[in-house]
Amino acid sequence: MIAFRCRDHRAEHIQLLLQVAPTDEGSLAARPLVGSHTGEQKPGGWLEEKRPLAPGLYCQRCLAGGGTVPLPDYDEADLRDAGLLERPHVGLKAKDFDVDIVWTGIKPRVAPAVVAESERAERDARYDARLRQKGWIEEPVASALSRAVGGGELYSHQAAAIDAANRGADVVIETATASGKSLCYWGPVLNRVVREPAATALYLAPLNALAEDQLNGLDRLGETPTEHYRSGTLAEYTRPLRLGTRTIRAARYEGSIKDPDVRKSIRLGSPNIVITNPDMLHHGLLPHHEKLWRPLFSNLAFIVLDELHTYKGMFGANVANIVRRVLRIAGHYGKHPQIIGCSASIGNPVELFTAITGRSEPVLIAASDSGAPVRRQKRVILDVTAVEEAMPTLAKNIVVAAVGEYKARTITFMHSIPEVDQVYRYVSGELGRALKGVGKRVVREYKREIPPAEKARVTSDLRTGATLGVISTTALQLGIDIGDLSVCVVCKFPGSKAAFQQQAGRVGRNGESLVLFVADESPLDQHYVARPDELLHGSPEVVYLNPDHRETVLNHLRCAAEELPLDPSTDCEFWGPAISDLVSELKSMPGMAPDGREVLVVRRRGEAASEVNIRSLGFECVVRDQQDEEVARPDVLRAMRRFHKYARFQIQEQSYEVARLSINWGNRKAEAIARQIDKLDYTTASVITTDCAALDTLATRDLGGGRRVERGNVRFTVHVDGYYKVPAGSGKPEYQPLGVAAPPQHELDTEGLWFSITDAALTELPADDVAPSLTSALEALRVSAALLCSTDPDDIGVHLGERDAAGAWRLYLADNAAGGNGLTEQVYGKLAELTDGALRILRDCPQCSGNPESRGCARCVTTQWGDDSDVCRAGGMQILGTLSASLSGRPA
Repeated sequence: MIAFRCRDHRAEHIQLLLQVAPTDEGSLAARPLVGSHTGEQKPGGWLEEKRPLAPGLYCQRCLAGGGTVPLPDYDEADLRDAGLLERPHVGLKAKDFDVDIVWTGIKPRVAPAVVAESERAERDARYDARLRQKGWIEEPVASALSRAVGGGELYSHQAAAIDAANRGADVVIETATASGKSLCYWGPVLNRVVREPAATALYLAPLNALAEDQLNGLDRLGETPTEHYRSGTLAEYTRPLRLGTRTIRAARYEGSIKDPDVRKSIRLGSPNIVITNPDMLHHGLLPHHEKLWRPLFSNLAFIVLDELHTYKGMFGANVANIVRRVLRIAGHYGKHPQIIGCSASIGNPVELFTAITGRSEPVLIAASDSGAPVRRQKRVILDVTAVEEAMPTLAKNIVVAAVGEYKARTITFMHSIPEVDQVYRYVSGELGRALKGVGKRVVREYKREIPPAEKARVTSDLRTGATLGVISTTALQLGIDIGDLSVCVVCKFPGSKAAFQQQAGRVGRNGESLVLFVADESPLDQHYVARPDELLHGSPEVVYLNPDHRETVLNHLRCAAEELPLDPSTDCEFWGPAISDLVSELKSMPGMAPDGREVLVVRRRGEAASEVNIRSLGFECVVRDQQDEEVARPDVLRAMRRFHKYARFQIQEQSYEVARLSINWGNRKAEAIARQIDKLDYTTASVITTDCAALDTLATRDLGGGRRVERGNVRFTVHVDGYYKVPAGSGKPEYQPLGVAAPPQHELDTEGLWFSITDAALTELPADDVAPSLTSALEALRVSAALLCSTDPDDIGVHLGERDAAGAWRLYLADNAAGGNGLTEQVYGKLAELTDGALRILRDCPQCSGNPESRGCARCVTTQWGDDSDVCRAGGMQILGTLSASLSGRPA
């Protein structure tokens, strides 16, 4: 391996080099190379080079000193041997992106699919001069904020948020993506710590990648930002912020830290700012507040809750109870921390903030208050059913044109991991042929299951420009810094309008942008094809959660009792007066005991938090290759579906086949071994069977005529029976049973509702069409429920139960989360709207409504590989029409 080095700076451990090469257009491009004594060369992204330099390698220290001569010891053959002889493909700068030119070039290729076009008008920035007012905030903090805004002024909403927080108020910020929300909370946090050196702050991020991004951003506010740190060391997780005469200690503390010495060093360092996630707060900080984290909680001044909109459903209910526990412990130490919450797209910011925190009167910095500039953005809706190409092909054509022809930095969001893999293969293959000689990193893929180090490399390459395009799941939807992108392709509706706004907001931060929503044939997507204004101009939905969900509260009260004795007379401040009944119930649980009064204490500590899973995703499964290298880390439920034995998958350029999957539900352990394969000539799609049984009934409504609807607790059983081999090219998928190789089934106890319909109510349907009609009605009910709850249809499980002893069929809808997440409870209160919406989905299908003989299609009901024998649209409409009439009180 060649170690490129400069003669004059040979003693330097880190070699900072610059590679200069000509582009196809005849101009010059340059990229940084970071080298070390080991010979490893890490190239950055190609950027336009204005200086009159000859192609070759340069020492950046020599260039800074006025030198203009390339290193004399290396030639083209050396670059080829080091894998550095590739053609520059320089990305277009965001400020140079012209949306009219790019859309004019792309539109003719997709014109038949265009449903609607819309434009967001530009708006100039609104500034606030208070940053320059002496005494408004501490001078070192004012200097830090000034550096962050390039020596200019704060946006008006940033100054308003900082001012409200400095006056002691709780604040919730609901401005758009890229509006500078981080300064809204770091400003007052740093101001307090400068004034009170012992003060601390707790920042919660829903994803580790966001926590890492926030620590790096916070570091840049200091007078001497950290330039280099080695992965896995203490320096990766801690930053000293120099502000005037003060050094503020910030640290990131989460599950990615494997070295116990690093964790111990972080704790002993007593950081002023701790950046973590709800999981680590629940498992690692709160149970050990007295011995390990006393400096944090006994001086807690601020809690920052970022990406508030992600805290919904059961996850949100768990986070709300974790926040209650934090406030309770802070109160134990005599502290009443302020809370700052942020979200870029949410329909009920104050209500959600109150539900999570219990604080009812925050100062709202609304989207209309934002002073950030708005760049011109063109938004287009495409309907893939209007063209002959499939979704992956249409997406590939758009990305290849944007990245390959226009050099536009592009992000593409796919709905599922298999779709990410498929589109990535198509795009990388096409670009490899169109841009022969260009490096493989021009386009990358990003998904939750890839290892953390690989995620960090992808986001770093996006920021530097080494990568011009990324195919991603929703994992990059949040506010992680991925640089200046210009084109966003959203394939399939992402579950809510708020999520669509988040994805569209990843582009256009410093220039014009283009957003393309590509709708598929699913009923949910077709809903917005028929109502484009609802998506393009509609307000984001409200976010629903139930922090008082009984099972969730019981779980967290048990955790709270391990942290501090539970006293209903004082803890009602956090859990309300119902805590007395719940504490009485807890007293009978193992390990719990009253102390002679109404106070509840714990005999054995350290068990409760480990038994409460706050994300309802189960435990992780580590997938390793035959060399014992980690290649993926999905949760166990995804592992069942995607990493069963014989499953095939792809991570970046490498393809794999699973040789073994082991899941132990009792011990909460799972692992898989995958072998590398040369060619992914087919992918796999698991076939999942479900069963459902009602455990108890909480509410019943008799609809008459042999029809009834009930709500209660249900048990869902999920089993992966086999899989389809889906050819990479044309060809019919081939089913393969798994037999004894199938992973063990998973049982999910949750909440649900079910319609019971007797045979007597179905006599007008042919016998062979009864089950297909019920299936069609059930699938339409699922999509309608998703629209009512502003959630992804995958959040709602469905099952058609066989006839029971009374001769009634059961149509189950259930929360797809352990213990429930309140979705079906919410739907039960809107049954008439639920059935009306489901009927409309089947009745108004754009394809079937003009074809009376159609049994159904992918736009209105789910069919497997084009087989419509198990669905019956007409019968489904008949069933739903009768249910809807019964619920609304009108004649059937």
